[in-house]
Amino acid sequence: STPVTAQPRLLVIAFDAANASLVRTWASRGLLPNIAGLMARGRTADMRGVDGFFTGSTWPSLLTSTGPARHGIHYLAQLATGTYEFARPHEAEYIRAPMFWECLARAGKRLAILDLPLTKPDPAIPGIQTVLWSGHDSIFGFQTAPAGLRAEILAAHGRHPVIPDCDRVGRTPEDFRRFVASLVRGVGMKARLTIDLMQREPWDLLVQVFTETHCCGHQCWHLHDPGHPNYDASVLDGSDPLLQVYQAADKALGDVLAAAGNPPVLLILSHGMSH
Repeated sequence: STPVTAQPRLLVIAFDAANASLVRTWASRGLLPNIAGLMARGRTADMRGVDGFFTGSTWPSLLTSTGPARHGIHYLAQLATGTYEFARPHEAEYIRAPMFWECLARAGKRLAILDLPLTKPDPAIPGIQTVLWSGHDSIFGFQTAPAGLRAEILAAHGRHPVIPDCDRVGRTPEDFRRFVASLVRGVGMKARLTIDLMQREPWDLLVQVFTETHCCGHQCWHLHDPGHPNYDASVLDGSDPLLQVYQAADKALGDVLAAAGNPPVLLILSHGMSH
């Protein structure tokens, strides 16, 4: 008879809103060696957003394998059905379609679902879940499943150095320098947290999302792009804030992969970023 072989674990890492063109370019120049290694020995494909919708529908579509007509999310604020009034869907029913991990749970898989954007805790999850230890869109606050994991994480790792709602305006040059340094430090902290959580118990699927790339793109594109009307090389002494954060994320990817024993990995760059 044919021997039964164990199915490999799958590690999914996402760099939220990272610009794919920049990643390809910097990887080809040796600036993102871990990503370059994955591209050299694996397969790549282009991913585009949901046509005609805000980027707020991207993660719900990835989480449910459905479109906004079925999962119900166009953006974090949208017209209430049948009215011209704006409502925030996460304060009501929220995502109407099942999450992808529900079928995995029914199949008996052990899961670690970490900081997936726009999700809320699922108390029935077979494994562990974190919501908004760090994130770009703060809608539910930091929660975990099981609930007691929250206190353990705060005791061992503290809070992320960047507030979850990272969109702020009117920063001084010194504010930008501190902001970029905090994002880089936060990426390293998230890598260590991920490694800690992955070693707590066996898992079949572990998903972790680094949202620092999203925050940096929103706030610092004008310090990356010399063609931007607000570009000022003196703010960061000529260094590129996006490259700094992407390189930190690349190092985190390598550290997490090594700690996991280099299982099969899927790297996602979600909906991208530009001027």
